[in-house]
Amino acid sequence: MADGWTDRSGRSLINFLVNCPARTMFLKSVNASGHSHIEEYLFNLLDSVVKEIGEDYVVQVITENAASYVMAGRLLMEKRRRLFWTPYAPHCIDLMLEDIGRLFINVIARARRITVFMYKHALLLSRMRKHIGGNLLRPVVIRFTTAFLTLQRLHAKKSELRSFVVSVDFTSGPWSKKAEGKRVQQTILSQSFWTQVVKALKSSEPLVTVLRLVDGDEKPAMDYIYDAMERAKNKIMDHFNHRDCDYRPILDIIDRRWGSQMSSPLYSAAYILNPTCLFTSVDPAEALTMHMVGFIDVLERMIPNRGEKDKISTLLDFYTKSEGIFSRDIVIRHRTMKLPTDWWAAYGVDTNRKDPALKKLAIKILRLTCSASGCKRNWSTFEVNHTKKRNRLEQKKLNNLVFV
Repeated sequence: MADGWTDRSGRSLINFLVNCPARTMFLKSVNASGHSHIEEYLFNLLDSVVKEIGEDYVVQVITENAASYVMAGRLLMEKRRRLFWTPYAPHCIDLMLEDIGRLFINVIARARRITVFMYKHALLLSRMRKHIGGNLLRPVVIRFTTAFLTLQRLHAKKSELRSFVVSVDFTSGPWSKKAEGKRVQQTILSQSFWTQVVKALKSSEPLVTVLRLVDGDEKPAMDYIYDAMERAKNKIMDHFNHRDCDYRPILDIIDRRWGSQMSSPLYSAAYILNPTCLFTSVDPAEALTMHMVGFIDVLERMIPNRGEKDKISTLLDFYTKSEGIFSRDIVIRHRTMKLPTDWWAAYGVDTNRKDPALKKLAIKILRLTCSASGCKRNWSTFEVNHTKKRNRLEQKKLNNLVFV
């Protein structure tokens, strides 16, 4: 996993971490200040890290979604024929929320005026907190998501806010006489404002749910991301009672971002190999057909041996057709009761064939993450170590400190 950032000293750093079933571990950081972040430099950097770890041990490389990283990732896949490059999934979903936010720019701006006004006056803020039972703002790391989480919080406290702005606690203060205070009061009492808030939440809440699922590396989300996105789209349609004119602009944004940034064969392979997703879909045969090309792409890249590919293809037929051990009642019931990796570990080898090839591939893919959040968590660690007293630390020394 790789992610670039700039520290308080103005240095351009790229963090590298390794994710495996045990945990995510810091590998090193590279000071890229003396280089332009062009595709060739990033490609050589990523390639050197893969070589350092060993190509046989790398399944995927995750980076941010900037154009230079995208091109570097493609160059890496051309040279390293057994691994995949995938973008940082939470960033892609956040960009979807940013695009959707542009459709609700006015209501978000009005909501921001409310929170800024409330937090600008200490006494007013204290009274508001007491009246509504808490805060309005819900800060998060990913900035575009904050707007929708703030709308969510405002809507949850709608009744309390409306009663607050007509109470003595609000009207008796000097802020209520100001033009800004009057606008905030009118906004909170406006029914049209709350109607737009509800519409914005209907468009965004399912995506925020997916973001919570994928924005972490302690629990792999590779096996659920495609299914989660499909469920989010269906939920958005349900929220708008399947009125095409209401939900179509939202789904167009999601499909455009997904198609341009998140269309990875690994997601298709993970969908097929996740029994919970495949066998609980509305039409498993259609879902299998839809994702089979992606699975074949993964098979061709990750398994160089032709005989091994044929074995996996044969075993996949038994799995998808529920034959052999996959036809047993307990195996079928546990599709939704066990974690996908645990399910494959328990039932992935047919006792008549004793061939673990498909089981190994399934577990390897289903244990992957689709986030590079661990990279971002190291930013604060670097800032603590690189103070003015330590500003002459060599890069290797700094890496060792962050590692510890």
